[in-house]
Amino acid sequence: MKSKKNAAEAILVVVLAAVFIIGVISAKIIDTVNIPDVVSESLADALDELENAGIDEEDVTVKASNFDYDTAMELVGNNSSSYSNSIDDTNFDIFDSQWGREAKIVEENPKPGRYDKNKYINVTITVRLSKRGLRQYNKAVAAMRDQDAAREKQYQQEMADQQALETRFNSLKGKIEAGQCVSVSGCMPDVEALGAQVEYVSDSDVTSSVALSPDEWRFKDDTSSDSINFNIPLVTLSVEQIPYPELHPDASESSSDRESSPNPGSSESYSDTGSSGSGSNRWQYYKNCKQVWNALGHGITSSDPGYSRDLDADGDGRACEVKPNY
Repeated sequence: MKSKKNAAEAILVVVLAAVFIIGVISAKIIDTVNIPDVVSESLADALDELENAGIDEEDVTVKASNFDYDTAMELVGNNSSSYSNSIDDTNFDIFDSQWGREAKIVEENPKPGRYDKNKYINVTITVRLSKRGLRQYNKAVAAMRDQDAAREKQYQQEMADQQALETRFNSLKGKIEAGQCVSVSGCMPDVEALGAQVEYVSDSDVTSSVALSPDEWRFKDDTSSDSINFNIPLVTLSVEQIPYPELHPDASESSSDRESSPNPGSSESYSDTGSSGSGSNRWQYYKNCKQVWNALGHGITSSDPGYSRDLDADGDGRACEVKPNY
């Protein structure tokens, strides 16, 4: 009986020892990582295999032996851009393109094997492009450099154009502020020399009106609101309409003459007999189209005395074309 008991105890000890040993071995296996042999594989396959082995991407360092890896990554980042058009429609993609798979691993550190996971593991793989792959790489690099140079040249040209526009714009503003532009038409050569789209603004956009009759508009002395939009490019210029008496000083008269010689056709119209005493109506002011028709029997144009933009809703130089019924 005693011997059987001793035998059972011995078996139990052996089982417990076996369980302990297996547990230690299992724990040791769990705490290790197996670095696979990726030499001679393509870079894409090597990275996949290392990831499947439980090695994080940030723990893998890639070196290049016969090309610049950072430049290659820049090309990969631009592989959907126009670079591809410069390399026979073959995108430089070191991971996925057919020729890119000719980038082979030539060295691996540390060597393949099982390593303690508790220790920091960093795998360094060295890749080398084949002759064909290197030719494609160099071609892609040249295309990228050419396009970078073209973009830089275009940028420098745009900067030069902007600077030239700003110089011409400031010159025009200087003339406006110095009172050298009696009307818009007086400085039209300077406006055209801007070489940009011009927008005239007053209380609202009046570009079309100014373009039709630049003699009747002038730039505002305060040009602080004027601006340039270099992206279009667009130049905004502030303008105001020149009052009719100021635009036609030869048709004006003294206020005393106006008060003594009212036009019979309108309580707001004035006549000027002038020095000759001819009695011709040379300057008139009409409040509305009814007064125009009462005085003239027809509409009025911009060349007629008494014409006002207030009467000309569409700014075409012809006002009160239709007889009012009020």
